[in-house]
Amino acid sequence: MNSRAAPITLALITIAAVAAILVWSTRPRTPSATPTRPEPPVTPSDIDKGPPRLAVLSPALAVMLSDLGVGPSIVARHGYDMVLDKSIPSCGDQSGIDYESLLSVRPTHVFIEWGSRPLPDRLVELSKSHAWNVRAFTLLSLDDVTRSLTDLSAALKDSGVDVSANSSALASALNDSMRPRAGLDRLGSVLMLMSVRPPAALGPGSFHHEILTRLGAVAALTKPSPYVELDAEDVRHLAPGVIVLITPRGTGAAPVAKDTPDARRALLGPLSSLDIPAVRLDRVIVIDDPLSLLPTTRLADFAKQIGDQLEALARSQ
Repeated sequence: MNSRAAPITLALITIAAVAAILVWSTRPRTPSATPTRPEPPVTPSDIDKGPPRLAVLSPALAVMLSDLGVGPSIVARHGYDMVLDKSIPSCGDQSGIDYESLLSVRPTHVFIEWGSRPLPDRLVELSKSHAWNVRAFTLLSLDDVTRSLTDLSAALKDSGVDVSANSSALASALNDSMRPRAGLDRLGSVLMLMSVRPPAALGPGSFHHEILTRLGAVAALTKPSPYVELDAEDVRHLAPGVIVLITPRGTGAAPVAKDTPDARRALLGPLSSLDIPAVRLDRVIVIDDPLSLLPTTRLADFAKQIGDQLEALARSQ
């Protein structure tokens, strides 16, 4: 197969996908390296004993915290956030943190997804002088999602907010959504695409691939790489029995037209002319959920959608 594995991590895939979804939304403010005026040190005794004030610098963590029921405690958001009210101040993104905005919201906690990089020195300094509880999270796999749920729950409990019951319920729902479905092997291999121009596939190492295999489907890609750029000939050679096209619509946008064979073929673009089982038999599943590329608790909805549709196709055999 003439595949070319892109040398990027799944974390960068998620950030790139979120940026594409939000191309028409308000851009984040330009980060400021330092506050405009000196801030006096804060000791733990100075901190408000009321509810926690959460600065959430990760679109995925914002979804999970909202699902945990603590959305009203969030006082700062990531520049590409997808679920929080736009009136909540944006305090930066993966390219940098807006420290002036962050200081202005007076957080008690800063939850951040920063990849493998060390935390910015300025953030570490401010966390010490203002007694911020800074927690860095990694979200690359399904295990990372459930582990983050536990860690978020523990951090909130330390500040007097007990969401352990919600955390357990969300973890159970995520696990249940990926129960094996009978007969999926009869469909042949399943190719998961996140674009068609060029064809870009989600393979082993991505949480999407994990979901597919837990459901009991046969993955078209086996070479370990979370993101693989293909061409039409590669797809023809793979000859998938099913194509799952993940094409997130913008937040608040109308659902993608996908209810007829012609609509599904239109979404496949140049791949619709290939003589492969997925096209001949109209086995194309389109997922347009805005959050479908984020590693969050909403993956339970994503897994259920794919599982239900694959199971329906298998029954029709």
